[in-house]
Amino acid sequence: MVIRDGRFKSKALSLCLILGVLATGCDESKEASVEEHLKRAQELLKTADFRGSVVELKNVLQADPNNADARLILSQVYAETGDGESAEKEILRARELGMKGAEVMKALGRAYILTRKFKQILEDFTVEASEPASRQAAIFLLRGDAYYGLGKNIEAETAFDKAIEAYRKDINEERPHLKLTELPEFVAAIVGKTLVSIRRRNWTEANKRLSFAFEVSPENPEVLAAKGEITFKQEEPAASEKAYAAAFEAKPYNLEYQVGIARAQIALKKFDEAITNLDAVRKHFPNHIISNQYRALAALQSGDNETAKQFADAVLKIAPEYYLAHLIAGAANYGLGNYEQANSFLSRYIGRAPNDHHARKLLGLTQLRLRRASAALATLQPLSENLPDDPQILNLIATAAVGVGDLTTATAYYQKALIEN
Repeated sequence: MVIRDGRFKSKALSLCLILGVLATGCDESKEASVEEHLKRAQELLKTADFRGSVVELKNVLQADPNNADARLILSQVYAETGDGESAEKEILRARELGMKGAEVMKALGRAYILTRKFKQILEDFTVEASEPASRQAAIFLLRGDAYYGLGKNIEAETAFDKAIEAYRKDINEERPHLKLTELPEFVAAIVGKTLVSIRRRNWTEANKRLSFAFEVSPENPEVLAAKGEITFKQEEPAASEKAYAAAFEAKPYNLEYQVGIARAQIALKKFDEAITNLDAVRKHFPNHIISNQYRALAALQSGDNETAKQFADAVLKIAPEYYLAHLIAGAANYGLGNYEQANSFLSRYIGRAPNDHHARKLLGLTQLRLRRASAALATLQPLSENLPDDPQILNLIATAAVGVGDLTTATAYYQKALIEN
């Protein structure tokens, strides 16, 4: 069975109609029941009643585990709730059962995005010039998201541009009865370009692209979320909280938006509200890396080092190389007086983010606590070039120099610190 324009067409039912009176063994009432379950499941999905949709789909799959339409819609339900692994499992099963077409491609690509299989997308989804513009656009959009996820900004922007061009061609030449505002994927490509500009910290370009996205689709939650992202990066957490809250109101099941609210609340020192939002996300997905990371950060910034350590450890258990958790774990262990552990975590973090001045300073302090003056001097001296007027940094370098017996260097830094003070 395939899905077109929201209507389900059953091969079995069509066979009964073709055979007519010869199909005396074909039970239309049973098939109609399946059709009704599928129709209700899709309607419930559109209204974000995911629990109800899953119930309808389970009824279908209980009677017919090989119903490909049910597998496809179930994948879409899981994707909407952020469960990438389950979404991938269901769409692959639908494909095994013979389902093909644009809906399958989009569902699989979305599942891969959620499970961060970016390289898989670039390998599996390629564009053929002979394909319809709508399909080309969808693939370019997926590739743009994949490149963005891999941190390849130039390639991502190029792919998003090609997606936008293909969507315009689709509307102008292949489906003139549609409008660009009726294509949420078109807006997604604009938002993708906006996020690239945000990552580059090109605020003029980012705001220009975001304004265009608002012109095309002012109430689109992805656009509202992009506004939440740009305002947060511009150190406007109150505006970020408001924008993410509006996006979450439009899609109250989108956990990414709820995490965005919590992140802004942490910056605003609304720790209790942030923790409430993060715990709501973790209730559904206990191993969600980002929500656990910000739960650790909320605890750290509110002075609860033990809880911060526990959540940072939980993140590292799931993703050992997740370097931001190393920073939080290092800071929490420092606050708890676990200097060896702090040194280990912070050293690994600085290896990935050598220009983080605050983390480098904390690592230097940790090494001084451990009486490792030589290591502290090597850690702290680069800061004298980047923060030459910071008296605390200058005093720390002087203290480290004393520890290695270099009194000339120590005196020079102490004198400079006195001048700056």
